[in-house]
Amino acid sequence: MAGSKTCTYGDETCWVVAQDTEAAFFRCLPVASTSETVLEEVCIDPEGADPTCTLDRYENGECNTVCNTKRAHKEVWEVEATGGTNPLLTQLQGNLQVLGRFLNDMYAARSVVLLVGGLGALILGVVWLIVLHFFAGCVVWLTCSLVLIGLLLLSLFCSVRSELISSEHFSGLSFMNATTIDTTALATTSDENTKLQFKAAAYVSWVATCVVFLLLVAMRKRLKIAIAIIRESSKAIQKLPMLLIWPVVPTAFFIGLVVYSVAVAAYLLSSDDLTSAVKQSAATFDVSTELSATEELPAKRLQQVLLAFHVFGFLWTNQLLQAISICVIAGSVAQYYWTPPSDSGKRELEARFPIARALGYTLRFSLGSLCFGSFIIACVQFLRIMLEYLDRNTKQIQQANRIVRVALLAVKCCLWCFEKCIKFLSKNAYILIAMKGGSFCAASARSFKLIFKNMTRVAVVNSISFVLLFLIKLTVTLAVGLAVFALLSKSSSLSLSADQLSLLGGETVTSPLAPVVVACVLAWLVASAFVNVYDAAIDTILLCFCEDTELHGDTASEFMSEELQRIMGGDAPHREATDGKPHLIHVSPKGEGKSTSPPASPERPNAPHEETVVEKMEETDI
Repeated sequence: MAGSKTCTYGDETCWVVAQDTEAAFFRCLPVASTSETVLEEVCIDPEGADPTCTLDRYENGECNTVCNTKRAHKEVWEVEATGGTNPLLTQLQGNLQVLGRFLNDMYAARSVVLLVGGLGALILGVVWLIVLHFFAGCVVWLTCSLVLIGLLLLSLFCSVRSELISSEHFSGLSFMNATTIDTTALATTSDENTKLQFKAAAYVSWVATCVVFLLLVAMRKRLKIAIAIIRESSKAIQKLPMLLIWPVVPTAFFIGLVVYSVAVAAYLLSSDDLTSAVKQSAATFDVSTELSATEELPAKRLQQVLLAFHVFGFLWTNQLLQAISICVIAGSVAQYYWTPPSDSGKRELEARFPIARALGYTLRFSLGSLCFGSFIIACVQFLRIMLEYLDRNTKQIQQANRIVRVALLAVKCCLWCFEKCIKFLSKNAYILIAMKGGSFCAASARSFKLIFKNMTRVAVVNSISFVLLFLIKLTVTLAVGLAVFALLSKSSSLSLSADQLSLLGGETVTSPLAPVVVACVLAWLVASAFVNVYDAAIDTILLCFCEDTELHGDTASEFMSEELQRIMGGDAPHREATDGKPHLIHVSPKGEGKSTSPPASPERPNAPHEETVVEKMEETDI
């Protein structure tokens, strides 16, 4: 700092700066403009009179403190900035002020952000779950209707702008109290190129509208199946409420993985160059002796190899955590589906802790298959990273040769599509592994066969679930953002007072913008975790349903809900309750009653044996 003769930091000696500075982010930033004034008064009549009484005294020895005339001596020290501005210093000062206000508002509203953004988002997710349980059909059909209406309005808009439909066609229309419709805003004059573009868009949108309408009409039954599967998934999560808390476990492991990976990467990147030394085993050495020549790996290349190995390990471990999470959710939901409902339609699970049971089966019987599947995905992701590294280091070659640039872009696109396909197949393979056990390759082949045979069902369910789940995340995030803004904004009638904020452990904020943004991000993360569980449950119920129809044919089975049985056009075989557990009564060729129940095994813990089900089908047909 200024005025210091010596400057030390720890055990090291630092340069002395002859200027006042202030500490910020472990750096000394110079103070742009400061001033210091020193005022000193000196007595000149009598000269030398001062309070210390060292020069002038009365005859009796007392001090002379009376001064007739004083002279003021003023010294002003000013430090001014140079003529040119320091852009870095100006930017740091501005950003630091904004960041300080941001952090201060965040700390002041921490309780509101955590309660509304975390707990409130989870409660809204549960509300959506209940809504889809009771009103799944209304939500799905309303969503489809809104999509169709949106396409129709887009087609009309493009048709009017391209003058395929003249504004005169709307002049005679009336709606409620309106006698005319003003279309001057739509029918603005434009050049021929714009009209041609709108004409092409109009044709495409009209074709899309007709295709969507025909698909909705042709796939009514499959839409009903999708609604039933979504409703059954909601029932499964309500039966297994601990699944909503399960994402905390893989998230905690993922955070630990990120911390470990960042620390190891920092050590690798900050490591010094490796040095080698020859250790002589004797005082003398015969130079005529032949030695074996060895090739050493340069330190820089060794560092790159270790870093690449570390990155691949991170990718593999991350995919393994996701695979275990999917397998646990799928195993729990599969136990729910493969438990036949009673006469009242409820399913009573045999396991007291189905999630713990699914986790135990996953770690005991399926960990190798999950490691292999995650290894394949990690390899594809690592190839994409290496290709991106190659792309960034060959910019000059790509600028000189356009073919190389196009080839790299094509390979990157192909790898991206390949990764998406591998992830889709792997997810369904994990579900079948959790349902029936087996190796990854066998489960992948089986899941691909099921998806190929039920392509339209899978497409409809995935499309509907994608729209619904995105709608859940969007509505939860917007609701949380509006709630936090209403609670913290001073102009809102719902704003919390200073006393209410102090009860929650918070303080008054200068602006609600920062807490609203952070609360929306937190709500999006919580909603995404909830949606991922719901998505895995929907996919599991869908594959269980496809496996059920594969074993029993397109007829109702004992494991389907009553809604699915009605859609499939029949009723399941008669159920008879024995010892509180549902069983099936079949008629054998000899006319004797036979009671069977789906057995479980370590290899297939959550699904019945195929041979047993085939035998049931043959006996039922007879």
